[in-house]
Amino acid sequence: MRAKIMEPMGQTAQQQSAKPLANIPFVGSSWIAAHAGSGKTHTLVSRIVTLLLLGVPAERITAITYTRAAAAEMRERVVRQLRELMLT
Repeated sequence: MRAKIMEPMGQTAQQQSAKPLANIPFVGSSWIAAHAGSGKTHTLVSRIVTLLLLGVPAERITAITYTRAAAAEMRERVVRQLRELMLT
């Protein structure tokens, strides 16, 4: 099962699962729920980096994880991806 973003309202689970992640609008809140190893962190990091590149201030972005280790991993991946983008 791949990670999928759950929009808060307005769509059925079937409509949501048919929607590619890349086409989800970057407006409002999203919730990502999936099994271990399905790409949740990758999806969150990509979404955070995209929001930053779109000009959303970092202090306006909140990502919640279950552990401090997971939060640190996510932060490291965001920084790494931003550095890679700056070098290209």
